[in-house]
Amino acid sequence: MLGNVGENVDGLRGMECETVRSNRSRATVAVVCVMAVSVMSEGLGERVASGALLSRAIAGRPFGVGKVTIPLGPDAEMQCATNNFSIREANDRILYPFFSDGRLLSGLRELLSPDEGTPVPGSYTAYFLFVGDSPLEITIEAPRRESCRVVPTQQPRAYRMLLREWWREFTELETRQRKISDYPPLVETYLTAMFERRLQLGRPLENLRRMRSKSAQRTAIETMLGSEDLRQEILEETARGTRVQREGSRAVPDDIHWRGYLAAAPPDDVPVEPIAYFVPDDCFYVRFGKLGNFLWLTDLLEEYGGDVQRMTTLRGHQADYSNRIQRQLALRELPLADLLGDKFIGDLVLIGRDTFMREGAAIGVLIESKTTMVGSGIAGLRVEALKEWEKQGAKEEKIKFGEHTVSFISTPDNQLRSFYVNDGSYHLVTTSRAIVERFLQIRDDQQHLGSLGASAEFRQARVTMPLTRDDTVFVYLSAGYFQGLLSPQYWLEQHRRLQAATELELMQLAQWAYEMEKNAGLVKNGRVHTDAAVDDLIGAHVLPSTFGRRADRSRPELVAGGVVDSLRGARGAFLPVPDVPLTEATAEEVEEYGRIAEFHETCWPRMDPVMVGIRRFALDAKAGTERVDVDMRIAPFDQQKYRFIAS
Repeated sequence: MLGNVGENVDGLRGMECETVRSNRSRATVAVVCVMAVSVMSEGLGERVASGALLSRAIAGRPFGVGKVTIPLGPDAEMQCATNNFSIREANDRILYPFFSDGRLLSGLRELLSPDEGTPVPGSYTAYFLFVGDSPLEITIEAPRRESCRVVPTQQPRAYRMLLREWWREFTELETRQRKISDYPPLVETYLTAMFERRLQLGRPLENLRRMRSKSAQRTAIETMLGSEDLRQEILEETARGTRVQREGSRAVPDDIHWRGYLAAAPPDDVPVEPIAYFVPDDCFYVRFGKLGNFLWLTDLLEEYGGDVQRMTTLRGHQADYSNRIQRQLALRELPLADLLGDKFIGDLVLIGRDTFMREGAAIGVLIESKTTMVGSGIAGLRVEALKEWEKQGAKEEKIKFGEHTVSFISTPDNQLRSFYVNDGSYHLVTTSRAIVERFLQIRDDQQHLGSLGASAEFRQARVTMPLTRDDTVFVYLSAGYFQGLLSPQYWLEQHRRLQAATELELMQLAQWAYEMEKNAGLVKNGRVHTDAAVDDLIGAHVLPSTFGRRADRSRPELVAGGVVDSLRGARGAFLPVPDVPLTEATAEEVEEYGRIAEFHETCWPRMDPVMVGIRRFALDAKAGTERVDVDMRIAPFDQQKYRFIAS
């Protein structure tokens, strides 16, 4: 969409025709159309480069605005398919360019005067902002090379009209880019918000449609799942400067008063796998049974970029969460695992307090070993990780948890963060200190109270989905796991860390904009790109004045490796949520969490466990094809309660 990328803007003519057919007065429609014709007439006013290009540029502050229309000729469709468009100015004075086919204004013009002044067939328009008022020496690749010299004019009224045209085309293109892109709309959101703020432009209709109040139920579920909508909402508010947090001064709210387990007690003799007695009951539980099943799922995820979501959404964007977590845990695949793994490993489960892989999850691997070689293998991987991360400040510490000593290797930015507990035949490797503490508490209790295996809820699940099914993968999400995601710790910190992650992303984009504007001469006496601090970026207006104000007093910081959060670490490797200290809350946070607590205590007072069994069956050994069956159950299932999720 931006820089050297050309994009089409489709379907706009019909939208404008619908506007003309609306119930607005004829006078209003006439004004809109006359303005459109005026802008188009001024925009096509100067013909340069032997009639090849049509250009217009009007100087202004902080930016001038201009456009160049490029006729593509009879092979326009083939040329557009290459997407090989670029525009440059000899002194780097052109900023934020994009390409459009201009159908929005072309449609209006044809309605008014179909036989007069119609646009060139098969043409594209390069829109851009620029700095200064001296002539622009422009070179365009579209895809053949064209050059022109454009002399900016000084016309305040025409400037506002051409700026509106540029903004209409930009926001339509931005909306379309959101719909077709394989990536989260980070760049689009940042630029739209920055232009709204700096040029005092109205918000796009698409953004206004998204700004609606949400029920407590929807807010709770979005927070619990870390949904894309919640991320986008926080991103837009932060980029615009409308999301401002005051420092906390109130006590942290109390937990929600949940009701207990509803189902009847299971039989005492129901078979339960031994490893479940070492898993905290507030953790999710993914059991593979043997290493071979784990490697199968890992290979399957590798085909989809390490992200389960891509298996259903088919997005091209690969977040590669699987490899990132393995690097953070220092738990790469053990040597000869494919051939000998099942001889060494008795059981293997993935556990965690959340699945927030994008920012950094509280997650771990628990292994039941048959031999001491497993412990030696894990220790060897940790030594290798310390060497690999040595330049990033990796170190090992021995931390005391009561009578237990735990190995902890880490880097200052948490990209390496791995606790290792070796308890006889059980080996726990996790990113979270809180998970280590719970594991050791359960281990020291003779009855393993607080574990999944000792809970009536999990034992009932093993009645519903018994061990004899021999599932390739068994997933269990306990009521305690869901309750933990809606605890004050998680609810408050999830919102804070999403803002922190958003600010790190926005700061990187702002540094890019800062450097580009500095090269164009708009930023005077600025620092170099890599040293641009928050104050410099705010002063250059590429970040809002409210940027960096947070309830917990954390802030973005510049380090040698880039930008990190002062409390949580690097983006994608944040301190796990249950490990973040939470001592106070803001009045707004207390009020909002009170709405969530009231909703659950009155309308949804009980969380129900979810269980999933995944089994694979070979179909054609020669072709390497197989069938995968997924059996998912919520027990007990209340159709009324889960209607929202099902929809």
